[in-house]
Amino acid sequence: MRYFLLLVASAAIALPAHAQVWTTIPLGTGSTVRTIVEGGGFSDLYLVGDNGLVAHSDAGRTVWTLESPLTSVDLFSGRRPTSSQLWVSGEAGVVRLKLTGTWFSRNVPNALERFVMYSRESGCQNALGSAGSLYQTCDGGVSWATLNSGVSVSLNHGAGFITSTSWIVGDGGTILHSTDGSQTWVAQNSGTTEDLHYIIEAGFGYVIAVGKGGTVLRTNDSGTTWTQSPLPITTNLWMINTSGASGAQMLAVGNGGMVLKSTDSGATWCQLDPGTSVNLYGVDMVSNSEYIVAGENGVMRRTTDGGGSCGTPVDPPPPMDPPLPVPGLSAWAVLLAVAAMTLSVVRSRRAAAVAVMAERVQR
Repeated sequence: MRYFLLLVASAAIALPAHAQVWTTIPLGTGSTVRTIVEGGGFSDLYLVGDNGLVAHSDAGRTVWTLESPLTSVDLFSGRRPTSSQLWVSGEAGVVRLKLTGTWFSRNVPNALERFVMYSRESGCQNALGSAGSLYQTCDGGVSWATLNSGVSVSLNHGAGFITSTSWIVGDGGTILHSTDGSQTWVAQNSGTTEDLHYIIEAGFGYVIAVGKGGTVLRTNDSGTTWTQSPLPITTNLWMINTSGASGAQMLAVGNGGMVLKSTDSGATWCQLDPGTSVNLYGVDMVSNSEYIVAGENGVMRRTTDGGGSCGTPVDPPPPMDPPLPVPGLSAWAVLLAVAAMTLSVVRSRRAAAVAVMAERVQR
């Protein structure tokens, strides 16, 4: 018994670092979180996800309340240009606007595509479609104007002031740039054919995009040249976010619990351990030391001390194949099987005894 207690004590001492620095935040739902909404450095946050998931945090970002955005479709994006204005969008052209606490339906006139929203301003919003469609509203979603993206691939995210300079990324390495309020778009040479999932404007003039296969692209000359950050991973990355205190610091999240950290505007990266291996789709780098990540099955983790040690990025192990199903036996089935075997043995012995007696009689 004493030896067993010593083993338990030693195991507790040897727990990995993430057990102390990352904590679980309960969401009260098993729906997958698709993004944590960027916006304005507000103390409270929003997230969106599958099955119409919208949740709102308190100012401490530890207590989250589920909301009812008038839809149950999967939601993929959220924009918060002001403290009282929240846009969410997703499947089948669904767009919802929360304005001063009330939800309104503001659907894009296209139910055939999934849409994501972007804009850094409150007056106009762009909606990007999964087949290359592009719409804009400047009246709170009451009406939508059709714009021409010039492509037919899935458009996955955008960044910037859409009334002046902005960016869009999409499948097949697509990067589009506009300097005239989204009226015309110029395709830039990204140097990759990997799907790009997210783009942000970081500090010191850098624009950074992340995507499939561990792709991280950066430019500081308005996209004239894009360079790829060398990463020894092939894990899909889904979202990137900069620190509220320093634009040079940022986090990117991806499959298998991947959390990458950079302190030099995305030139180099190290890897944190958030204490989960689920796919992560949302991240918010509240400050240089407070991070929140979220993803599959409503999993959410938070750290306030920098996330622990940061090591060389390594791909997570591939998911294990589920074990082959073993037919279950009820207790009664087991008892019947044992009884049948016992009866068979008894009969065999009885038959053997009868045979012996018959042989003796013949003699």
